[in-house]
Amino acid sequence: MFGPGGKCVGALSLSGPKPRFTRDTIKTMTSRLLKAAIRLTRALGGPTDLLDAALAASVDDALPARRARR
Repeated sequence: MFGPGGKCVGALSLSGPKPRFTRDTIKTMTSRLLKAAIRLTRALGGPTDLLDAALAASVDDALPARRARR
């Protein structure tokens, strides 16, 4: 999380048994973790640009790839 001036003031992490970290759960947890970091950063008065970009990228990665039209 970031505070005023973009200074890093905290961090969030996830941990647990390896079997619980499937591709699907990692995608879900990543999204939830980034959303929580954005909320906390806003509450601390920090900029969310980097976190917003990371969330957008994680959503793009979660979308199925499109096949090229022929």
